[in-house]
Amino acid sequence: MMKNDIKISGNSIGGRQGWAYICNSAKFAVLKADFSVPTEYENSDYRNFGNNVARITWNYRGHENYKTCSLDYEDGEFSFGSAGCCLSARFGFSDALELVADANLPIIRPNDIVAIAKIVEHNEDKAILLELFKLSERVDVNCMTVARLIPLTDEEMKKVADDADRWCRR
Repeated sequence: MMKNDIKISGNSIGGRQGWAYICNSAKFAVLKADFSVPTEYENSDYRNFGNNVARITWNYRGHENYKTCSLDYEDGEFSFGSAGCCLSARFGFSDALELVADANLPIIRPNDIVAIAKIVEHNEDKAILLELFKLSERVDVNCMTVARLIPLTDEEMKKVADDADRWCRR
């Protein structure tokens, strides 16, 4: 039995200590998805929650490589997307700015758990849900959808809640 204020519902975690564990334990990348901001695409539920929100890794010939991605949402699913790439032989001002922007992004590996602070608005009220997802095993840096985010199962959520309870009692 948990002694701390940790509540789970589906793939959402709540309660004071549940939020503290996810946001302060440094075990999870925490990303923001503000659904209260209108989408720029008419007749579509596609949303892009900012450029450069995470670096996804994959292994190539024994070396870990990184791809900078944005958090996307479409058809009820979160994913990490990419705008593609452009190769250049020179290193200029815009290249330096890109390196600085990417410098402190969270690094996410296949099967890592990611927390998304989902901001929703209903009438005049705003609420924040903290939802947990797992990065898919398949990472394809050559596609616009680099990787999908899969909601945690009930069993995985129970394990997170148990870990949160242990973390709070340390």
